Amino acid sequence: MGGNSPRLPVPLSGDEIVDSDGIYRVKKDDDKSFYYLQKKTDDEWETLYRFEKPSHQWDLENIHPICILTETSPESMFNKMYFLSRVTENGRITLLGDTLIIVNGKEKTKEKIEKHKIEEVAHRYFQIKV
Repeated sequence: MGGNSPRLPVPLSGDEIVDSDGIYRVKKDDDKSFYYLQKKTDDEWETLYRFEKPSHQWDLENIHPICILTETSPESMFNKMYFLSRVTENGRITLLGDTLIIVNGKEKTKEKIEKHKIEEVAHRYFQIKV
C-alpha cells in the first residue's frame, strides 16, 4: 500500500480507527465479497483500496512475477524516479521524483526540489545517500 494509508491495523468488522492523519474503516460489500479500505474526508468516506478475503492470488509464487515487473519493466514508475517515504509522529514525509511531500496532521505541503538538491533532501529527511 502506498503512503495514503493508516499506520494502525484496521479491523475487518467495520469499526472505525483514529490514526494520526484521519479516521479509517474497512467496509464489506456483501454482494461481491469485496472489502474497501476507506478514509473519512470531511463528512464523506473515500475508498482508498479494494481487496478480497480470502485471497489465494497473493501466494508468493503469484506475487514474485509482479515484483520483478515492478522492478524491471520500462513502464514501471518505480525504477525511474526516487520514491522514498517514511512515517513521522504526526504524518509522513515522501520524496517522489523531484517533489517533497510533508504531511503533518491535516496539513500537507508539496515542494519541487531542484535536481542538484535531491541528494541533500534524501540525506536530511531519510538519512540515506543516493
